[in-house]
Amino acid sequence: MLVLDNDTFEVLQVAGDLIGLLGASPDELLGQSISTIFHSRQIENLHSLSANLSLLKPRHMLDPQMRVAADRPLDASLHRSDEALVLEFEEADITDRFAADPLAAVQEMIEGSSLFGVGGNDFILAA
Repeated sequence: MLVLDNDTFEVLQVAGDLIGLLGASPDELLGQSISTIFHSRQIENLHSLSANLSLLKPRHMLDPQMRVAADRPLDASLHRSDEALVLEFEEADITDRFAADPLAAVQEMIEGSSLFGVGGNDFILAA
């Protein structure tokens, strides 16, 4: 987890397995800009999210949006806490077909629930 200054994106606090997830130690990150580990397009995405959303509820970013190393699939979530941004990470399970393609999961849920049979009768659910 990284706690970031809302304006400068400087790392204010750290927690968790940063070496395993981000490839950087807490000492390497504290007081530094997130540009030391993230690409400019990732930082632009975070700036856009923080400027355009209240972030009272977490905004999830699925792998590979915030991946920093090719061999470390990573999911992230961003939310606001007081005047800081909290960026949390967890290892992504790329073997889970729905994690690799979230749209397929939604599509399967819709298709699976739109037609079902009960006692030999078919029912169509309408939203």
